[in-house]
Amino acid sequence: MTRRNTDTHDYKRGQRYNRGERRTLKGRQTVLLVMLALLILILIISIVIIAKEISAGSTENNGIPANTSAEISYLPHEEHLPDYAYDGNNSSYMLSAGLQKKGASFAFSLEDAVSIESVGVISKHLSCYIRSAVVQVSADRENWIDLGSFRGNAESPAIMQVGGASPVTGKYIRIVLTGEADAQWAINEIFVSTSDGTSAVIVNGSGTEGSSPIDIPGGNVTASSDTDDPKPIEGYTNSVKATSDIHAGDLILVNSKYKYVFPTSDIDLFDILTHRPYYYDTTKTECPYRVLNGTIKVNSATLAKLNELGLAYYEESGSNCITVTTGYRSYEEQQDLASRFPESAAAAGFSDYHTALSVGLNVTVKGGTDSLDSANGQAVLFWLNANAYKYGFIRRYPEDKDAITGYSVDRFHYRYVGYPHAYYMVKNNLCLEEYLDLIATYEYSDKHLNFTGDDGKVYEIYFVPASTEVNTTVPVPTTGEYSISGDNHSGFIVTITRSGS
Repeated sequence: MTRRNTDTHDYKRGQRYNRGERRTLKGRQTVLLVMLALLILILIISIVIIAKEISAGSTENNGIPANTSAEISYLPHEEHLPDYAYDGNNSSYMLSAGLQKKGASFAFSLEDAVSIESVGVISKHLSCYIRSAVVQVSADRENWIDLGSFRGNAESPAIMQVGGASPVTGKYIRIVLTGEADAQWAINEIFVSTSDGTSAVIVNGSGTEGSSPIDIPGGNVTASSDTDDPKPIEGYTNSVKATSDIHAGDLILVNSKYKYVFPTSDIDLFDILTHRPYYYDTTKTECPYRVLNGTIKVNSATLAKLNELGLAYYEESGSNCITVTTGYRSYEEQQDLASRFPESAAAAGFSDYHTALSVGLNVTVKGGTDSLDSANGQAVLFWLNANAYKYGFIRRYPEDKDAITGYSVDRFHYRYVGYPHAYYMVKNNLCLEEYLDLIATYEYSDKHLNFTGDDGKVYEIYFVPASTEVNTTVPVPTTGEYSISGDNHSGFIVTITRSGS
C-alpha cells in the first residue's frame, strides 16, 4: 500500500515536471523562431540593397557606359569630380555626367587674366578619351575666341597641346566637344601656358561641366567624318590622295611604335659617293664632304639638301672632314644589325634609316673616322647645331627627348624633314614626335599654323585626318607652292609657301 502510494506519488511528480519542461522548450522555440525571422528579414533587406547598388553600378564599367540611352543621367563618382582635371595628377581624372555630344563643355577660370600661349589637355581614360574638341578663351565669359582644336587618339593618348598663331588674353577657358561617342568623357589633366613661359593658376572649384549643348561660334570647327569630304573654302580646292600614302613623305614618323611600311615597288635611291658635287668637276681637287663607301644611299630630296649642307660647310671652313657613314637600310640589313646589337639597335621595320631620309655623320681624321662627340668633331657639331635646319635637317634624337623618342641622345643621326619644319622644330625645341603631335591639332577646318622663317618666307601648315576609305580628300590651295606628306599613322600634312622674300 505504501509502495503503491509512493509509486503513485512519484508518477504524478514526474508528470508535472515533464509538462513544465515542455512549456520551457516551447518558449525557447518561439524565441528561436522570432530570431530566425529577424535574420531572414535582415537578409532580404541586404539583398535588396545590394541589388539596387548592382543595378546602379551597371550604368558604368570603369567609366564605360553599359546603357547608352539618352535618358540616363551618368553621375560621376566622387573620385572623378571636376577638380581632378587640374589637380596635378595624371592618374586622376574628371569624368563627365553624360555621353560625348557635340557642344558638351567643360569650363574653368584662372586666378588672373593672362596672355595664353597654349592649353594642354590629357584625356586618356579607357574609351572615355575625348574624340575631338575646340579650346576657347574669354575675358568676360560672354565673348569666346577659338584658341585651337585637338583630336583624341585611343592608340597614343598624350598631351594635346592647343595654341594659336598668337597668344590670346583671357581669364576663362572652356573645352567644347566637336565630336560624339557612346561613352562618357574624361579629362586627366589641364595645363595653361602663358606667353612669358609660365603656367597659369587654375582656380580650385571653378571647373563645371556644361549640361546644355553650346553653339560653337563662327562655325569654323566641325567634327570629322569618314564619309563626308572636307568642304573647300575660298582659295582651296580638293585633291584626292590614296589613303595608303600616309606612309610616304618627308614627315613620316618611324619609331618603336610606328613601323615603316615598305612600298610595294622599289623606291629611287641614289648612292651618295657618286652623286656628290664636283665629283665630275676636274677643276676641283676634292669633294666638299666624304662618304665611307659606295653602298650608302638616300632618296633624291635628301641627297640634294645633303649636297648643299656639305658644300656650305666646306666653303665656310675649308675642310671636307664631314663624312657620311650611314644611310638607307633595308629590312634585312636592320634585322642583321639588331641581331648583333639587340640592346641598342632598333628592331627591323622600326628604324628611321628605312625612310631613306636619314644619314649618320662623322668626321674624317688621320687614320680613319671619329665621332662628332670627340674633340675632332666639335667644330662640325657646333656648325651643324647652328646650320643643319637651314637645309631641312634635324637631329633625330636630341638631348632631353629620350623619354619621347625612345632613344638616348644621338649626335650623329640627322633626319631630313624640309626647311620650314626643321626651322620650327629647332626654334621651339621640339623633336619629331612632339612636332607631329602639335601639327595634328591644326586641322584644315580650324586655324592653321602660320609663321615666317628666317629665309623671309611665310609658311602655312595644316593637318587632314586620313579616311577609312581607299581615298582621302585633301584640301589644297588653288595657287601657290605646296607639298603633302603622310605622317605614317593618322593623316596628311599640307605645307604651303605663301610668300617669298
